[in-house]
Amino acid sequence: SVVDEIEHLVNEYGAREIHFLDDNISTNNKRMHEICGEIIGRKLNIKWAPPNGIAIWTLDEPLIKKMKRSGCYRLTFGIETGNPEMQKFVRKNLDLEKARRLVRYANKIGLWTISTNIIGFPYETREQIEDTVNYAINSGVDMALFYLLTPFLGTPIYDIFREEHLIPDDLMQSKKLLVAEFACDTKNFTRQELEDIQNHAHSKFMAARVRGYLRNPLKILRKIR
Repeated sequence: SVVDEIEHLVNEYGAREIHFLDDNISTNNKRMHEICGEIIGRKLNIKWAPPNGIAIWTLDEPLIKKMKRSGCYRLTFGIETGNPEMQKFVRKNLDLEKARRLVRYANKIGLWTISTNIIGFPYETREQIEDTVNYAINSGVDMALFYLLTPFLGTPIYDIFREEHLIPDDLMQSKKLLVAEFACDTKNFTRQELEDIQNHAHSKFMAARVRGYLRNPLKILRKIR
């Protein structure tokens, strides 16, 4: 059914690229294999990507290879934090070594790779933030984005900020969801300090990646089609 829709877009409207906005598209490994196999079997000449991100813990090398064969050209991974303690704190418990292995495999077969990361957890230290930045650099992703944490109303992380008196009174009284651009002070940093750290993280990552590409331009040239 999914590939029927893709084929309709290709045949009727000349679509050349498809985006899957389902964050859980690969949760069912067998289904993802079948979707990719159907695209390949029908010889649909498309490129596709999951721009919202894909759950890296649901992937393995055979599936990534099949995704590439079916037209996938870019994978975005929600790593969130490169620090094991913070992984437990946010209840993600991602196997960071497995994630690094899969990123490198995706790079090897010519996929663009992106990681999204969060800084500004309520008790996070500068050292733990640096772990996230260094993990992004060493994982080999082509691009890493660093976002400031937004504690949305009704979530456990919001309750921690409220209990620690880190949410401004006017927002507490408004009882509205915090807007996406808003981040709170943490136990260790002010909002302004977090913004400075965020800017530093982006600069450090980009400087490291540019140096890497200059040393080995084939890393990026082989991904340009």
